[in-house]
Amino acid sequence: MKGEEKSDTLRDGKSCQGVAMPMKTVNVAVSDLLLWEKNPRVATGRDQKESLNNIYNSGSAASARTSQRQLMNLVESIAVNGYQNEIEPIIVVAKDGENGKYVVQDANRRLSAIMLLSDPEKYEDILEDKDYEKVLKLSEEYKDNIPKMLEVVVFPNTTDDEKTALREVLARKHNGPMDGAGTVPWGTEAKDRFFNRSNSFTDHLEGAFAQQYEQNLTDYLGGSNSVTSTRRIFDSKIVKGYLNIKDLDDISQDELEKVKNLADEVKAYAREHNIIFSRFRSEDLKSIINPEREKGINNTELNFKRVISLSRQEFLRRQITKRDRVLGYRWLQPTFVNLDDMMFEEVNMLLLGLSEYGDLKGDADKRLLKAYLLAPAIRSFFELSLQALEKGNYVTLEHGVSRKHKDNVRNVHENHLKNKKFYQYLDDNGILFDSYTEAESVIEGTDFAETAYRANSTAHKSMKNILMNDFLSWFNDAVLFAMLCE
Repeated sequence: MKGEEKSDTLRDGKSCQGVAMPMKTVNVAVSDLLLWEKNPRVATGRDQKESLNNIYNSGSAASARTSQRQLMNLVESIAVNGYQNEIEPIIVVAKDGENGKYVVQDANRRLSAIMLLSDPEKYEDILEDKDYEKVLKLSEEYKDNIPKMLEVVVFPNTTDDEKTALREVLARKHNGPMDGAGTVPWGTEAKDRFFNRSNSFTDHLEGAFAQQYEQNLTDYLGGSNSVTSTRRIFDSKIVKGYLNIKDLDDISQDELEKVKNLADEVKAYAREHNIIFSRFRSEDLKSIINPEREKGINNTELNFKRVISLSRQEFLRRQITKRDRVLGYRWLQPTFVNLDDMMFEEVNMLLLGLSEYGDLKGDADKRLLKAYLLAPAIRSFFELSLQALEKGNYVTLEHGVSRKHKDNVRNVHENHLKNKKFYQYLDDNGILFDSYTEAESVIEGTDFAETAYRANSTAHKSMKNILMNDFLSWFNDAVLFAMLCE
């Protein structure tokens, strides 16, 4: 399993007390490399699979999401770009009692990424579903880039001097600058100088972005993804046209904020559509940029009456471009909104507002925060729909609009929406559903009353344990109820 060996020595007067430390560089099969089960970066693993799981899910729930994202970024980078072995050597020690096996001391995350790409099915039970699908797709699409052999640097690890030398090498590598003895990271000015050496549009963005946000654009976009992928996106004609930066040598703070917001949208889109940055097409960028561009149109001129008078065509056009990223999108179909019905004026305001501002941006945490912030609006969909029905003398509410939402909604649901003539009306006019059967199944299978109850509770007290899927489901139910009432 071993290939050509190259001898070397490590000399470090302080760490090795003048002793020359013999090393060798060896080509080793990936299958002969083992994760360090006592890796100080994460909790100790009982075996290789648990060690990989600890790297994937390191720390608290919040930090676990971060480590998952970072490992997936590394997986993607290695798959797309290949493993650049010569840039940073993998440091190993020989496995006691197992000839030809080596335990990785430095590069456990890199080895984990390669292990996932080499045999995704083996780790399916560890990975989140979306991550498993991503790794499986990458392993198939970029199978020629996945290394079978790796060049490693074998450190002796038998004597106390050898063990001390290895510990100090690792300490210098991972313990920060150490007053110059370790690796000193580039500051913002250094990053700025580095990226602005080029005339590339993206490189100018990288430098200005690093100066403003303490990290370059590539790092912000995905961490370990290549600069090439960043250029692929930000050097595109549609992105440059959208950003419309006046002076690349003097990019304003507002322009940089626009770049940052676009990067957030790109990251969210990539996750939601299970697409890697190197595979972004112009159609993907248009799906992101068109709704972003529309947000800036006449914002200062809008008022209540003008919003309500937006044409159905405008509403539809705006919605189609981003419907898969909007709260309540499943039933938010503008063609069935009667903007001329003044009884439903306030409900329509909510529908328009959700279409315009109900899009979820950023990472999972930011998306959850926005959903939580908007959650009280769920109650308003039910209450204002009930109010419109009562004002129009369509129904009589026993308890009044603002009381006992659950009972009122159940009354409307049972006595008005669950109606065979209503199903036939929806079917005949092609409203919301594709068939009579679908209308009957969805309407009878949706517990609007329970959703109204939960939404009312959320509006009046903290509901910290609610999951994103709950919010998504409630918004869909509330919008469907409003659409059916209207």
